[in-house]
Amino acid sequence: IARYYFVSLRATGTIDRLHAEPHGAHLWLNQVEGRRVFFLFPPQEAGNLYAGYTTGESPVDVFNPSAKRHPKFAEAKAQVATLYLGQTLLIPSGWGGESV
Repeated sequence: IARYYFVSLRATGTIDRLHAEPHGAHLWLNQVEGRRVFFLFPPQEAGNLYAGYTTGESPVDVFNPSAKRHPKFAEAKAQVATLYLGQTLLIPSGWGGESV
């Protein structure tokens, strides 16, 4: 399989830390109750997110970033999207994101 696809169902209160899906996966998200806010970073921002090459996980806390430990994160530009009940969001391969 050339690409992996990952489907995720989340409920209100679930928090995902800053990461990109591994193995080039695209991510489909459907909101089954309440709403969810996403902070999304295009692949060009990967160097500013300090994400691990194999895991895609970032040590940066989007809401309280450390300028001392992660100075390049200040240059990262996020796009913000709110997903409401019954809506679906597709996050393309390579995009980083955190959601609350």
